[in-house]
Amino acid sequence: MPQKPDTVYLVDGLRTPYLTSHDSTHTLSSADLLTSLSQQFLIRQPFLAGDLDAVFVASSTPVQFENLAYTLTKRLHSNASPYYFTANGPLTGNLALSEAIHKISHQQQQLILVGGVDTFPLPKRETTGLTTPNAMGDLLKKMHPVQSLVEQLTGDTKTADTNPALVEHAEKLAMQHLISPDQMSEYAQLSRRRLQYAQRNNLLKMITPLYYPNTNIQKSDHSVSAGLTQHHHKDGLQLLSDDALPVHANAACSALIASGSAVKHYNLPVLATLTAPTFSRTQNLPLENVDNTPNSAVAELLDSHQLSMNDIDYWEYHESSAADILVAKQCADKSTFSSMKNVNIDGGSLALGSAPCTNVFREIVQLAHILKRKKGTYGIATASSTDQHSFAVLLKASQENIHE
Repeated sequence: MPQKPDTVYLVDGLRTPYLTSHDSTHTLSSADLLTSLSQQFLIRQPFLAGDLDAVFVASSTPVQFENLAYTLTKRLHSNASPYYFTANGPLTGNLALSEAIHKISHQQQQLILVGGVDTFPLPKRETTGLTTPNAMGDLLKKMHPVQSLVEQLTGDTKTADTNPALVEHAEKLAMQHLISPDQMSEYAQLSRRRLQYAQRNNLLKMITPLYYPNTNIQKSDHSVSAGLTQHHHKDGLQLLSDDALPVHANAACSALIASGSAVKHYNLPVLATLTAPTFSRTQNLPLENVDNTPNSAVAELLDSHQLSMNDIDYWEYHESSAADILVAKQCADKSTFSSMKNVNIDGGSLALGSAPCTNVFREIVQLAHILKRKKGTYGIATASSTDQHSFAVLLKASQENIHE
């Protein structure tokens, strides 16, 4: 008889402010950003970095010839096993999270630091003084070949803030489901208002300041509203609102997950329990064929835990575009998505910016804090990719006294 998997506990989480690529103060590399966050994160813990069993890192902006997980363990002076996942898109972070949960639930490891980091090149700016604009452009292409490739794909030589595949996917969704630019703009504004409300009322408990070598300090998320300059037109027809897609952001987020024995040994607080994530592929199924859920991964997750949509108190849905989440809203007249009142209540990617791997961990930690603040029981974090793959993970607010 197979052994029942151990419970996996989400103990803590911390993230940096989200900085859009329009923010000129961003000067930290992926490794530096992740190290700064991790050092501040571990100061909060009742154990040393050397007590970690593993470090999992996911990044959508790979650094040539550098394993960020290995670099981080060395900088933290830890002998933890490094696991590095790198590819574009939110599912990369989800794969890292899934593997980390598997390690603990199958008693292979007890204490894991898992997180994501995303850094995008700054857009080209006019320069004066020592370097001519053309020389600076050539230098940027050598330093940032990914930026140069995005410019070739989009034809944008001024700023490349959005992924061409996401633009195409959002346009397709908008046409198929008759979603207007006005509807998209209305939702994007809602996402920003929710973030602003959470910021004003000090509801975001998981942000740590960034300290730069030039003594600058960034304490809060950088507003994306000033950077919304995209215009999405096709054959003279505007298919997407100018704020329908999130702009790139530089950010990092880490979470600490642990087994029950590690929680007891170090007397760790518990935010929530985590289930093994579900991955699925929709394969062009109409929404009514996935049991009135926003995607097929959610349907499988609910079925495996004998839950319904009505049992879920709060949701974090990855906002790859306003069109994407508005399609989810159409999934069922009686579901929580029909009003959106319990979905992304502290704002999402359209307000913060897009940092694909960081978002995975931000959404889970943010959801855990929302469940605690609102005294909810169940929450689901979910995401879908442009190739119709979807992911979902179930959180249950911690109510048991594991220390007894």
